Amino acid sequence: MWGEDIRVIREELQGIAVLLLSFAWMTDRICLLPRPARARVMSFLRPAEMVALEFVAGEMPAHAFIRPGDDVADAARLAVSFRALALALAGLAAEMATLGPDCDQPRLARLARDVDGFANAARRLASPLAQPFDTS
Repeated sequence: MWGEDIRVIREELQGIAVLLLSFAWMTDRICLLPRPARARVMSFLRPAEMVALEFVAGEMPAHAFIRPGDDVADAARLAVSFRALALALAGLAAEMATLGPDCDQPRLARLARDVDGFANAARRLASPLAQPFDTS
């Protein structure tokens, strides 16, 4: 049972890391957009950064790390933030491979709940980005 739980959590973490890397790629691309378009896309991406930071940082207030702005430097910082968060989650997923049957079950259950909530929030935040933009 514990092995299956850990496998599911690891897969979720790895999937979230991939999603964050895709957000970083997208953020790199919006650096080339005019400011109004860049600001619009960043308004969708900033909540994803907030959710990821809250998950990774735990009790620390994520808003302390987020700097508002929509210029090219802000977009570049956002891309770096997504990459760092993806790296942290990938590291956590790799560390979970070392857990054995004697691991702390309540802690594992809390982590599973947190990862599930984070995965749902990330999917919810990603859904507006999948919608086509009105280019008229």
